[in-house]
Amino acid sequence: MKTIQKSRYCILPLVFLFLSALLTSFKLQGQVQFNDPVYISKSFGYINMHRIVDMDQDGDLDVVFSDNGNLYLLERIGDHYGMIVLLSNKPDIKSLDVGDIDSDGNPDISFSIFSSNSIYWLQNTGNREYTLHVLSNNENGPENLIIVDLDGDGNVDILSNDFYTKRIIWHKNNGYQSFNRQTVIDYSEMNFYFAVKDLNLDGNKDLILASNGTKQLEWYKNDGTENFESHPIIEDLYCIQHFCCSDYNNDGDIDIVAVSESDELIVICENDGSQNFNLQPISDTLSQASFVTTYDLDQDNDQDILLSSYVGDKVSWFKNTGSQNFTYGEIIDSIGGAKNLSVLDFDNDGNLDICVSARHDKMIYKLLNDGNENFEKENIGIFFDRIWNINMVDFDGDLDPDILGSHSGKAVWMAK
Repeated sequence: MKTIQKSRYCILPLVFLFLSALLTSFKLQGQVQFNDPVYISKSFGYINMHRIVDMDQDGDLDVVFSDNGNLYLLERIGDHYGMIVLLSNKPDIKSLDVGDIDSDGNPDISFSIFSSNSIYWLQNTGNREYTLHVLSNNENGPENLIIVDLDGDGNVDILSNDFYTKRIIWHKNNGYQSFNRQTVIDYSEMNFYFAVKDLNLDGNKDLILASNGTKQLEWYKNDGTENFESHPIIEDLYCIQHFCCSDYNNDGDIDIVAVSESDELIVICENDGSQNFNLQPISDTLSQASFVTTYDLDQDNDQDILLSSYVGDKVSWFKNTGSQNFTYGEIIDSIGGAKNLSVLDFDNDGNLDICVSARHDKMIYKLLNDGNENFEKENIGIFFDRIWNINMVDFDGDLDPDILGSHSGKAVWMAK
C-alpha cells in the first residue's frame, strides 16, 4: 500500500506556461477566436488517455491522465494549476477510469497494466492524498477497463477484458473494497471491445461486444442475477471498429449504429422493442472511419450520425430525416488525417458547430455551422505535431467552451 502525500503538489502559474512569448488575444468580428495555447506541461511521454472530473470536489474540473510510465492529476485552483504525480515508473498503463469505488464521495481511479497483468485502484482519501491498492495480479493482458455498478447494488464494480484469455472479467465490489473476480463472458476473439448499456430497458446493465476479427456484433442480456446471455445483432459484418447506441427512430427503443472498416459499411441496427434488430445499411462507400458519434446536429429532434475519416481526410454527416432514412452529406473533405470530433455551439449563434483534430495537417479545426447545413472550416491557428485527443469543455468556468487536448507528449489547454 502506498500513500501519495500532498507534499508532491506544486503550483504552476499560467503565465509561465504559455507556448511562446505572450501575445495579445483578441476576437475578430464574426469569428471564434481562441487564446494562445497554454502548455500544461511539455515533458510527458505519449499521452494516451485522460478523464475530466472534479477530483477534489471544489467545483473546478481537473484532469487525470497518463503517459508511457506515469499517472498524473492536473488540478485547477482559481487561475493556477497544480500537478500531482500520482504514480511513476508504471509503464504500459493500458486503460484508466474514474469512479467512487469506496463510496466516500471522492472520485477514485482504477487502471490496468498490460505487461504485469495487473489492475490497481487509487483511493482518493481527500486533501490531495491517494493510497494505492492492488486489485488483481491475476489478469492475462488486461486492456479496456470500465468502472460501473454492474449489479445495481450501489457499489461500483470494475469490468476489464483480458487480451490473451479472450474474456470479460467482472471485479465485483462487495462494499468493503474487496473484489470478487469472476468471468462474465468467455469470448472467441482476442480483438474485441465492449460497452455497457441497458439495451432492453429492464433496469439491468447489459454488455455489447464488437469484434474486429469475426463478423459479429452481439449483446449479452443481464438477467439481474449475475447471468449474461448472448444474443447476436450482426453476424456478417467484418471488422466492426466503432458502434454507438441511441434511439434513431424515436420509438423509445435503443438502436445501434455499427461501422465496418473492412467492408466500408455503416449499418443501423433498428431495435423493434423486443431486441430483434433490423439491419439497414446507410452507406457502402465509407473510407475507414476513425471516429463516430451521434448528435442532433440540425436540431430537428432526430439523432444524426457524424464520423471522421483518417484515410479519407474528411468529416461526414448522415442526416436523419425521419422514418429511418439518412441523407449523406460531406461537411468538409480537406482535413488531413481527421480524428476526434466534438460538437457544440462555438459562436453562440444557436447552431451546433464541430471541432476536429487533424493529425496530418497538424491542426485543430472548427467547422462553423451557418444554420443552413453549410460549414466553414477555420483553423485554430496553431501548429500541433501529432495532435490526437481533444475535448471541448468549459475548463476555466467562464461559460465558454475551451479545448483540452494532447499532442507529441504535451498537454495543452486553449481557452476561448
